[in-house]
Amino acid sequence: MTRADRARYRRILRFAARELAIQWWFELALPKIGLARLAARGRTRRLTRFARGFRSMALELRGLMIKVGQFMSSRLDVLPPELTSELAGLQDEVPPEPFDAIRAVAEGELGASLAAAFEHFDADPVAAASLGQAHRARLAPELAIDAGFADVIVKVQRPGIDQIVETDLAALRKVARWLSRVRLISDRVDAPALVEEFAGVCHDEIDYLHEAASSERFADAFADDDRVAVPGIAWERSTRRVLTLEDVSAIKISDADGLRAAGIDPTEVAPVFAAVMFDQVFGDGLFHADPHPGNIFVTPRADGSWCLTFIDFGMMGEVPASLRRGLRRLVIAMGSRDGAGLVEAARDIGVLLPSADTNELERALSALF
Repeated sequence: MTRADRARYRRILRFAARELAIQWWFELALPKIGLARLAARGRTRRLTRFARGFRSMALELRGLMIKVGQFMSSRLDVLPPELTSELAGLQDEVPPEPFDAIRAVAEGELGASLAAAFEHFDADPVAAASLGQAHRARLAPELAIDAGFADVIVKVQRPGIDQIVETDLAALRKVARWLSRVRLISDRVDAPALVEEFAGVCHDEIDYLHEAASSERFADAFADDDRVAVPGIAWERSTRRVLTLEDVSAIKISDADGLRAAGIDPTEVAPVFAAVMFDQVFGDGLFHADPHPGNIFVTPRADGSWCLTFIDFGMMGEVPASLRRGLRRLVIAMGSRDGAGLVEAARDIGVLLPSADTNELERALSALF
């Protein structure tokens, strides 16, 4: 590690150690000495302060810390609103890299100046993400003819992102080992395994050729489905760190007012989106694993119809046939309100830890149904 990498590593660990110590004191130590009410009174304030501190650190360090914050902000199912609402801003406020730095990465990868590689390249980014950023551009006429499109979005990785990812993952692995020693946490989640899965996803995301190949696999899976569209790839202008895609910008799926203005009823879009996602999981088993509103557009057609356009295939998942069968059993058990069947299906697909109290879970699910 360089000096800067070591400083980054220590900064993450200091923040994690301080916050873990605070949570240990208030959530474990104080209740043991009869001060649970005192601990509970300040919980909202502590969670909000933690979320603000993490958000500030993530915006300063960028890299995977932003991606971790984005992940936490989306887990409304398991995390309290004090955390998710404060971290939600990380979906949209990632600061962009200076254009000169992006230009250097792009030109180094393409082996030519941007002026030579593209007919036009917009210096202002369309979007900035944790690992890279996107710019609008136009292909030269001869390339546009070969590709079948001229207007493109060029994704360029942030400078030095490979080393930043490795440094951040080293810190996250250390924190995961700390968490695995806390029984309250280890009984509920395998933190080291979670970090390793996260690491695999991140390594895939910083290989744009992998993303391009995943995009084409997804397009092939829905080639005969007029509900779904996928941007084309300009392979001549794509490398591991630069990805040039057809510009398919349209109406963001969460923009209800924009949909209505285009004559599209949002209540018709929602079930189509749900059906397409279910088809991915239960059909071929290849699914888009990052379907947030920034990655899905509703594209109007000239004949008045519309389709869902998926972008950003850096995070893809694949469901083996055996797991798909187990998931079908899970859905059937949910549909028939069968608590025991739901627990059995969950055990079969391996989502229950050995320490899980299945009898209590079955009773809770039956009561919920």
